[in-house]
Amino acid sequence: ISNYFYTCAMSAKLKPYATPLPQDSYETVALVSLALGFLFTMYFIIYQITYKRENRSLVKEIVTGVSAALTLAIGTLFGLLTLGLYL
Repeated sequence: ISNYFYTCAMSAKLKPYATPLPQDSYETVALVSLALGFLFTMYFIIYQITYKRENRSLVKEIVTGVSAALTLAIGTLFGLLTLGLYL
């Protein structure tokens, strides 16, 4: 019983969670992130096609690939949040 009263007292002090971004901007963040992700992906593919294997830089490939993956993931997450699928 004492645990019940403790949780009731604590819940009175807690504030509701507020998102860092307003929900109205989720769509914009999703579109911008997906556009950037596709640009990074296109750059990566063009880089793979145009340069010979001997002239490529592994660091450049990794940085471009990770950047594309992260921006596409963020865009997908905010796209799902825009549609109301909260993860």
